[in-house]
Amino acid sequence: TGSLIAIYAMKHYKFRAADFIGYIRLMRPGSVLGPQQQFLNDKESKYLKLADKSPIYQSILPFIRDS
Repeated sequence: TGSLIAIYAMKHYKFRAADFIGYIRLMRPGSVLGPQQQFLNDKESKYLKLADKSPIYQSILPFIRDS
């Protein structure tokens, strides 16, 4: 479940894999371990590129640029 949520966060909010893994481990210790962590790191660039086309990311982009 943590890996799926991480992919969603990377694709729609441009969360970096390491940042999300740190966050999810604070919220739910033991999440995203071993092969899952490596998978997320391997897929990070693909999903960060897809974020530029995401309507969710486009809707929050003005708020990100202002800060």
